[in-house]
Amino acid sequence: MKQTLQLRVSQHLTLTPQLQQSIRLLQLSSIELGQELDTILLENPLLERVGEESINYSEIRETPVSERQEQTESADTVSESVGEQDFDAREVDMDSGRWEHASSGAAHDNEDDNDFSFQEPSSTTLREHLLEQLRLMHLSERDLLLAGMLVDAIDEDGYLDQSLDELLEFLPPEQEVDLLELQTVLKLIQHLDPLGIGARNLTECLQLQLQAMPTDTPYRDCALAIVQEHLPLLAARDFVRLRKVLSSNDDTLRGAQLLITRLDPRPGAGFTSIEADHYVQPEVTVKKVKGLWLASLNNDAVPKLRINRVYADILKRNRDSSSQYLASQMQEAKWFIK
Repeated sequence: MKQTLQLRVSQHLTLTPQLQQSIRLLQLSSIELGQELDTILLENPLLERVGEESINYSEIRETPVSERQEQTESADTVSESVGEQDFDAREVDMDSGRWEHASSGAAHDNEDDNDFSFQEPSSTTLREHLLEQLRLMHLSERDLLLAGMLVDAIDEDGYLDQSLDELLEFLPPEQEVDLLELQTVLKLIQHLDPLGIGARNLTECLQLQLQAMPTDTPYRDCALAIVQEHLPLLAARDFVRLRKVLSSNDDTLRGAQLLITRLDPRPGAGFTSIEADHYVQPEVTVKKVKGLWLASLNNDAVPKLRINRVYADILKRNRDSSSQYLASQMQEAKWFIK
């Protein structure tokens, strides 16, 4: 068989990843687009919604070390009363470090449509509740900014989901914020309402609530010992070993167990989540005006995004190889906004 060379000209359509994503996004409804946006915001720190407050870390001022030590001592003296909440049954998930619950208008004669404005329900988020208490404490501007940063790192259950060392890396070195200063501010937050807020794990959350009780509370000391050292045994309901390691009788152990089950393992869950919106926002508004139906797009249904100024400043100051990840995230963020 004779081999020959042939030249052919053909056309084919190539879709870039960006174009494929654009086509997919255009087909989403406002609810689906909001869900897609929430996922992208979690993956890309350079993106944020317009309207969300961002902390200007460049305004943080230096606080003397002596003043930080005084603030630490004052934070240790803050105390709150604890409220009891009853639950039917609970179990401890030791892998995730959380304590999970096991139980469970009239018609009008006018031809033209009336314009009824939608009113949002009055609610307070956990972040707003904490910041309002911090403003009443008459903190310095520097401490208030650091406290706002820590509050932003608290998840919907009330836990600080980032370590202080990780948060310290995001702060500009020229501000000279040290770990002791963050620990002091965190102690202030952990004494706010609700009790147990700002804890870094389940043990610390329950411990904060127990320590806020009066020292003469029955079975308080035994409950503290269980929470601090033997929470896995309580989760496994190994009461035989608990009695042995605590050297306690059945009544004391039963009273401590009851005291622990009255604590709130999710202190932030009682507040409205910013992302939890159960109201459907219309994408198109249709009105009847003088016998004609007019349709108009609802611009408020389209999410508005912007570049996070804090991360952008960090990327601007650091142009080395370690910032390549932020640089790629910056390009993706600009493209997604476009």
